[in-house]
Amino acid sequence: LEQQVGGFLEGLRDMDAAIRALREDLDGLRAHADGLLVPARAPGSGEQAPGGAAAGPQEIRERLERLASGLTALSELRDGVDGIAGDSRSILIHQARDNVALSERLIAFRMQPLDAPLEALGEAVAGHARDAGKQVMVHFHAGGLRLEPEKMVALLTLVRHLLEDMIEACIDSPRARVLAGQPPGCLIELRFRRRGADLELLLEADCATPPQASIAAAGERLRILGGGLELDAGGRYETRLALQVPLAPQVATVLLVSVAGEIVALPLAEVEAVLQLPGEDIPAGDDPAIEHQGRRWPLLDARRLLALSGTPPDGFGERVSLVLIEADAHRRALVVEAIGERVDVVMRSIVPQLRSVKGLSGAAILGDGQVVLLLDVGELIRLRAESSPSVDLETTA
Repeated sequence: LEQQVGGFLEGLRDMDAAIRALREDLDGLRAHADGLLVPARAPGSGEQAPGGAAAGPQEIRERLERLASGLTALSELRDGVDGIAGDSRSILIHQARDNVALSERLIAFRMQPLDAPLEALGEAVAGHARDAGKQVMVHFHAGGLRLEPEKMVALLTLVRHLLEDMIEACIDSPRARVLAGQPPGCLIELRFRRRGADLELLLEADCATPPQASIAAAGERLRILGGGLELDAGGRYETRLALQVPLAPQVATVLLVSVAGEIVALPLAEVEAVLQLPGEDIPAGDDPAIEHQGRRWPLLDARRLLALSGTPPDGFGERVSLVLIEADAHRRALVVEAIGERVDVVMRSIVPQLRSVKGLSGAAILGDGQVVLLLDVGELIRLRAESSPSVDLETTA
């Protein structure tokens, strides 16, 4: 059905081009008819139009108006068929989202949540700190993640060794901390999140940098797992670590769209619907938005969101392609150049050179070998709001 709808949409695009060409020809004929004078032929002159009578300017105009009326009806029929195709496409996307949700539930049977193991790890680390005469408060933010049991054991073992080394060598006694103007207890925060095919762990602590030997040992364990470690030491009482571990290859369902000539992927789980509306139906103003299923969707040009080269036009063309996105409690109607296919792709880790680029969830390889970037739309919207505080974020609340 998706292939049929795709072929149907291709036919509609060809039909659009044919209708535009017919309109141009019709406008030319009208202009020609307005300047055409056909004198009536005198009886017996021997010169008559087919049918025995010459066609006058008025008759030509009437025929052209009938042709224009038929062309308008054809355009209305095309718009109606396009609406049916668009509705079918939205239904297919909803069906695909349901399939993705079902697949995730099936996978979750094997995956284990991080919360309980992290709680046990926190208790073990706190006990180790007490034995060493230190005060340590460890806050974990699991982010609702679930991991394969083998990957979880390897990762948490690495984290435990790292925290114990920090307790031994980096955290001062409560008295020494107080004398230095610090709270008696050291606060360590660990935030886990999945970014594409990678698991990222951000560690922040108000203590000194771990010893070089500990960093080297942790880095070696991570390299065995295929990951890496980055250290950002801000001072005696400020340390930040970023750990990255590739997870098992993840198959994701994405929607391909074209933005300023570039093909990018949007996670299908965040796509509410796809629409193609006439340009005159798109509102203008400082805060344009459309209504869909009783909810307001603020418009956002994808080129502005991605800061791609080329200035978005002030107006809209005949047909506008929209992708309705719900991400991180925000709604947006993304204006894109074209809407492509829904495909299943294997997610790959982001190369080190792009890990610092915010707004990317990962990379995907298409069937023809082309690599496309998967966007983190929620983070992009948040970053745009931070750079433009006047932007009013529409939430789903």
